[in-house]
Amino acid sequence: MIAVSLHAEEPRRLRARLRLLEGRVPWVELRLDRAPADLDLSALRAEFTELSFLATWRPLEPERHAERAAVLTRAAAAGFDAVDLPLGSPRLPGFPRLRVVHSFHESTDAPADLSAMLARALSAARDPGGPHGDWVKIVAWAAHAEQAARVHPLYALAPRGALIAFAMGEGGGSSRTWAPAFGAPWTFASWPNEATAPGQLDWRALRALLPNRAEPEAPLYGVLGNPIAHSLSPRLWSQALRNEQPPSASVYAACAAQNVEAFLAAHHDPRFAAFSVTAPFKEAAYRLAVEADPGATACRAANFLLRIPQGWRAANTDGPAALDALASAGLPSAASLLIVGAGGAARAAAAEALRRGHSVTVAARRAEQAAALAQDLSALGAVQIAQPDALSWSSFTGVIQSTPLGSTAQPGNPAAGQRFASGAAVLDMVYEPAQTAFLRQALEQGAHAVGGAEMLLLQMLAQYQLARGRAPAVGALRAELQQALRERSADPRRALALFGPRASGKSSLGAAGAERCGRRFFDADLELERRHGRRIAEWLPSDEEGFRAAEARLLPELLATPGVVVALGGGVVESPRARQLLRAHGAVIWLHASVAEQARRRGSSDPRPALSIQPRAQEIAEVHARRLPWYRSCADRCVETEGTEAQALTDLQNAARELGLD
Repeated sequence: MIAVSLHAEEPRRLRARLRLLEGRVPWVELRLDRAPADLDLSALRAEFTELSFLATWRPLEPERHAERAAVLTRAAAAGFDAVDLPLGSPRLPGFPRLRVVHSFHESTDAPADLSAMLARALSAARDPGGPHGDWVKIVAWAAHAEQAARVHPLYALAPRGALIAFAMGEGGGSSRTWAPAFGAPWTFASWPNEATAPGQLDWRALRALLPNRAEPEAPLYGVLGNPIAHSLSPRLWSQALRNEQPPSASVYAACAAQNVEAFLAAHHDPRFAAFSVTAPFKEAAYRLAVEADPGATACRAANFLLRIPQGWRAANTDGPAALDALASAGLPSAASLLIVGAGGAARAAAAEALRRGHSVTVAARRAEQAAALAQDLSALGAVQIAQPDALSWSSFTGVIQSTPLGSTAQPGNPAAGQRFASGAAVLDMVYEPAQTAFLRQALEQGAHAVGGAEMLLLQMLAQYQLARGRAPAVGALRAELQQALRERSADPRRALALFGPRASGKSSLGAAGAERCGRRFFDADLELERRHGRRIAEWLPSDEEGFRAAEARLLPELLATPGVVVALGGGVVESPRARQLLRAHGAVIWLHASVAEQARRRGSSDPRPALSIQPRAQEIAEVHARRLPWYRSCADRCVETEGTEAQALTDLQNAARELGLD
């Protein structure tokens, strides 16, 4: 359900990207306005048979219609599957059956009647919604998610499968994510960090959010906040929805809202079943709800809104999650609890702690904020307030750190100069980095520490239970959260792994690339020979299973070695465990060489052992076909190695740079 939009610029880089996309997304939109005149569109169409190609040409000015028509005609003649024509443009002469996307793009400063534009486009479309018919694309402009919601009612006015409607701009991300759920045949995404339109999502991130199928009645969910791009909720919810049996067709999106009341009014469609709420909207969300759970009522803030017949029901899962996280670290019932900070998260934790019978002390620099918290929660019990430096922290059985101090964005340690009680249960609500200076100090002083990621997971689990009426698979979600946090804190000196078929250049390019980048080079095959005292030429034919097992055991060590380039064996992807490790690593480059090029390079005197009893040419083709899906699914980037070594080396450096490696 994704079309990846690419600028058709440098041919080698374009082919490498198409190689990685083939078999993983159905459509590619090629932006041809930057394409070199000698780009062979027919060869691209012939080579990448598993992709459908949509040709697009910008800009949209009417005076450039002839130039656009000429380029799109060339794409049509090359066998492209569809072309994008601005609303009102004539069809390309000579291609009466060519599928057309009739597109309208709203100006940033001139709001349009989107329904009228849709009606015009549908009247121009041939058999819209039919199996071989045209499509209509309506693109609004949205600075925030409330504006983007204008496109949702359009789907009821068009045949299912005929309309692709979403919003560009900073607020358009949610409409792009939900588009397939409303009936769009696909939604547009970009290559990482190379959006071809404002607000496009990274194709890999979007792919992780979308289900395998769309159902017209499946409930829709989201998280609203401002800013919202940092939220991990879409990733966690999407994983949980996919893990249901059968997998759910619901979609969860990040919503860059501006005003909660306007947002909820714009998303009145009953399919929008629930929304997580983050800063700065928790208090406003609570005020707009017609019902509230005790947690939301106690702190007058909601981090979750559930649709009910009368409107919205507010819930606050922050407090229970914080106390459950502390309980997992051994917090006894009725223990004395110190909460550092007096903001919304501290208020939620204090309310829940009082309900569970704990004595609560709030330590905050802003005395007036702490006093207001104590006053507001007085019906639940007494809250003592103090300055952080005026307390002996070792007198508390439990400690919650609720401020942003110690986060990646705001380094520091609010516990500096203090001492934790041995055996105390300590929670830091900060989850980036995973281990803060606060947590390290707690562990060094004998406390039982738990990080903010655990609280994040627990509050999400509670929301999911409210929305779906079932508990998600916790183990898979914990692994997903840990992987997401690892990706965010990825070391620029992490190992760069290269894989690909025999004769694709792993050893030669790897060694040259390592030298140029100031890294060490490891050849995994040579390392296996050294450690096991066996030549692979003898080992592989006689004990392939043992060799693959040894290869998979070595892989975690190589991937964990910083500052290296590692050339992996061509068959490393044969192991399911190895594939799992490679997908999680985030710095894997596939070196591609065609079957014909592999055969040419290996010649008739290749000393490496045969992998089957087939003739060499047939063996190469069969092994390549078997491993191809694994290479695609495990690689973060692809580099074409046909051509000169200098070209391939430059492409390798560029790919490593895209991955954030130094």
